[in-house]
Amino acid sequence: MTKNKAQIVDNIIRKSKNIALMGHRDGDGDCYGAMIGLYLSLIKLGKNVQIYSENDLPDSLQFLRENNQIIFTNKYQEEIDCFVILDTSDKNIISVPSVADKYFSDKRVTSILLDHHERGELAANVDCAWVEQKYCSTAELVFDLIKGMEIDIDSEIATALLTGIDTDTSSFQTQNTTSEAFASASYLIDKGARLYDIVQNTYFNNTVDSLKIRALVIDRLVVNRKYNVAMSYLLNEDFRNLCSEEASRMIGQANFLNTLKSKKMIIFMSEIESEVVRVSLRTRDHKVDVSKFAKALGGGGHVKAAGFLIKGHLIFDGSVIKIV
Repeated sequence: MTKNKAQIVDNIIRKSKNIALMGHRDGDGDCYGAMIGLYLSLIKLGKNVQIYSENDLPDSLQFLRENNQIIFTNKYQEEIDCFVILDTSDKNIISVPSVADKYFSDKRVTSILLDHHERGELAANVDCAWVEQKYCSTAELVFDLIKGMEIDIDSEIATALLTGIDTDTSSFQTQNTTSEAFASASYLIDKGARLYDIVQNTYFNNTVDSLKIRALVIDRLVVNRKYNVAMSYLLNEDFRNLCSEEASRMIGQANFLNTLKSKKMIIFMSEIESEVVRVSLRTRDHKVDVSKFAKALGGGGHVKAAGFLIKGHLIFDGSVIKIV
């Protein structure tokens, strides 16, 4: 099946001239790593390629464009004939939905989904969906695609793809880490992937503001002992009061809380707009599937890491965190 899907994607891309890439909202290392790795590879094939994103690269990932003029846009371009969506299973979290809807409705545009999450509704809305959970990250899937297309993987492509593999496995610590993930990483390092840059920028990049943010998360930690669930939150005003742009884009709080010993689930909530709360779910318990909770509430993700958005704002009454 993998070989068949890879060949179909290969054929579509080779027949296309103008290609658009888009990931999910609030892109992470895997989303941007996969997009940039594919972008640089398609440029080598002589394609005109555009990356769509609602935001620019987070500060922690700026090193991925040090040696390349990679520009992101959120403006619709009519000449696109191939639309590739990466690292998302659901339309409701796609990065620039207004542009995506236009490409989905344009019969001249062939759409492709490349993803490693559990298959969601987005797969039914594209012309070709290559979705396989056996991959630890979408970047690893893209790596297999690029290798199969016999595109030369240089240091910049290798660095982007390794960023996705490394960050989506928390440096090869998560349960989705496989021997194939290690083999892919080894290959990419042999091709010149800058592992030191990846580690320094994604794991050792705290600022004073970001540490203050983390201190708030710890101070607000609440544990439900009946269900063995730990919860914390951040408010809009926290970011306004502290905040550098870098701190406001911090995305690792749920993963940080997931280091707590013997907790069945972590719930981390943050107000991302005046009336929108992002809820991130994490677990290390082999009996718990947080994706089921997320899907029931309109979100998605992995068995051990998932999330959803909900309208409202956060309040804390001293013992209970509520969304109202």
